[in-house]
Amino acid sequence: MRRTDAPRTINRQHIRVECAVAHQVLPGGHLAAEGWTEFDAYVDDIPRIQELVETEPELIEQAAKQLQRKKDAFVESKTVSNLAPGAPKLSWEDVQSQYEGPRTWQAVFRELNFRSCKPLRTVEVTEGVLPPPETGEETRMKVMMGEMLKAVASASDHRKGNPGRR
Repeated sequence: MRRTDAPRTINRQHIRVECAVAHQVLPGGHLAAEGWTEFDAYVDDIPRIQELVETEPELIEQAAKQLQRKKDAFVESKTVSNLAPGAPKLSWEDVQSQYEGPRTWQAVFRELNFRSCKPLRTVEVTEGVLPPPETGEETRMKVMMGEMLKAVASASDHRKGNPGRR
């Protein structure tokens, strides 16, 4: 497929983002998975990427702790209701199929804060400014210039009596 839009001639910077959700498409078309992802972003996309950072990370911690408390309370309630003399204590894996509450910290975050969590935890610029990417045409021109320079050097060597040098 032939490209119809003009290539971006904007500098880039290498950035590293920590994503809090399973998958997130970021400005510039980059896909970030949960955890750390590194890529080269256009300089004008970086402020829009930084807007996706959760500004209240303590709320994420609260949601994660609240989820764990809910799960622990559910396990405890099932253990007490199924308690038989000498029976082992139940674990989350034993009772999770019966649990009807929120299953992720993101769901608890929405319950507590009446909004969704922003998808990124941090954005770090890891390198200075990089030049814009080369277009296919620029790459072809460089190859052609290299071939032309080799041909000129070969012709020059041939005129000087050194036909074997390449």
